[in-house]
Amino acid sequence: MNKIFLNIILFFLYFLIYSFLFSQETETNIEQYEKKILFVLEDSKDFYQIAIMDLDGKNKKILTDKGNNWCPSVSPKGDKIAFYSDRSGYVNLWIMDIDGTQQKQLTINNENINIIDLKNRGQISWNPDNEEIYFLKNNDICKIDKNGNSPSNITKTHDITSFKLSPDSKKWIFSREKTKFHNSLWTMNYNTSGLIQITESNIYNPIFDWGINNQIIYTHNRGISLINYDGTNYKIILNLYNLNSDIAWAKFDNNINNNYIAYINNDNNIWIMTLDGKNQKQITSKKGFSPFWLDKETLLYVEEYNINITNIYNLSKKRLTNFYRTYYPLMAEIIKKNNNIKNKGL
Repeated sequence: MNKIFLNIILFFLYFLIYSFLFSQETETNIEQYEKKILFVLEDSKDFYQIAIMDLDGKNKKILTDKGNNWCPSVSPKGDKIAFYSDRSGYVNLWIMDIDGTQQKQLTINNENINIIDLKNRGQISWNPDNEEIYFLKNNDICKIDKNGNSPSNITKTHDITSFKLSPDSKKWIFSREKTKFHNSLWTMNYNTSGLIQITESNIYNPIFDWGINNQIIYTHNRGISLINYDGTNYKIILNLYNLNSDIAWAKFDNNINNNYIAYINNDNNIWIMTLDGKNQKQITSKKGFSPFWLDKETLLYVEEYNINITNIYNLSKKRLTNFYRTYYPLMAEIIKKNNNIKNKGL
């Protein structure tokens, strides 16, 4: 009996030791995330580089240093950045690790597949499974896997200027330029079925963003309007005549009445308002562009070519960059490695 009892005690001791060791190993390999701001800056040689910093503007790091680099798009897993670069002599799609290492050219084209555009956010996107990248190439939506394999065209119209996947990744919206400054908005399902033209081809500079419940906010020649993805329930929210506006929908509340949008008003300053056109507030005073929502009360944007962050309720403001021209700010959740792996300077 004593021997049996001793074996039972030893078994439980082994079990406890093994469980402890396994739990420790599992814990050290859990992927943790942190929020960072990515942006494009103009360096001392007048080239555009991609950089990263903390939400308070600290720990800035330039990730690229060859040629022009722009339009960073972070993978859903937070471990890769897709971007355009002309360092090879032509504009191609590139990819790098989140810390700027392992930079690799994905498309091999002896022609420019796109042009430098520091404000258009509808140029590169990721598949939700973290494996494929969508990008504009010669005014078509194309896709390629993150290793540079299996490139293919999603569209073949050669007239697309911008695109965005819906928040649930089930639908596309994109703009098509039939003739110069005569654009229209189109939607379709993720598998390219159900193609619908939802606006006439008379928009000078179409800017759009997905909201909640598959609704779309967009700018046109007469102002800012709201419309369903299938073209129904169209209504004008605000009249304005700024043909080079921008727009961003804060999609952090399922109650549409609590949703704010940021836009560029006739005075070229960034303003905000709710979806009913009310509660208008001026955010910038010295012109601004590229608004990006960090959360339902915090707006990121560029004013006088510096990146700023503002609380929209108390209008407290902080400038995050100085001394160089910046563009294209966005926030992303990136992988933060555990303590037994080098942090690579982030």
